[in-house]
Amino acid sequence: MRRAFIVFVGFAVIVMTAYETSAQRDYFTPEEVELIRDAQEIDVRIDVLTYAIDRRFSALKIDVSGPKIAAKDTEKWGTFPTGTRSQLLFDIKRIIQKAI
Repeated sequence: MRRAFIVFVGFAVIVMTAYETSAQRDYFTPEEVELIRDAQEIDVRIDVLTYAIDRRFSALKIDVSGPKIAAKDTEKWGTFPTGTRSQLLFDIKRIIQKAI
């Protein structure tokens, strides 16, 4: 019985230390945050969020038939989103949730 408890506690410690929390990663660039804050009308805000999603798909090199992301947009939109494939897909999920 005691051995099972020790194994359980050991497994719990391993799982808790290996779990990466997603709350620590900011899924918007600072420039995108400003653009979202400035977009007070719902239609404009949805357009901003949609373009932010398109930027992440472009970073993943996935063609979604959206607008072409130009290099000149980095002045307005900030640096291009970076991260692993799963992080960028999670960012897309969070942006869609924000839009809803």
